[in-house]
Amino acid sequence: MLLTQPNVLIEISDKQSYNEQAELLNHPILQKLFKNRPHFRIPMKYTYCFDHGIWQGAEKIFQQLKQSRYGYKNE
Repeated sequence: MLLTQPNVLIEISDKQSYNEQAELLNHPILQKLFKNRPHFRIPMKYTYCFDHGIWQGAEKIFQQLKQSRYGYKNE
């Protein structure tokens, strides 16, 4: 879980194992805090390769941003 630009939450998860920090994302206080703020999710695999993976992860976040703001979906 990363907090960027104090108002944007980026969640990075492998969704394969229990993670105490991931459980915090379901906490009512955190849910309330980010109720009307951008919240992006990307798989952890985009953090393994700094050269290519980071750029792919950034593209995934950008696509989620476009979809949340403009309803545009690009697959």
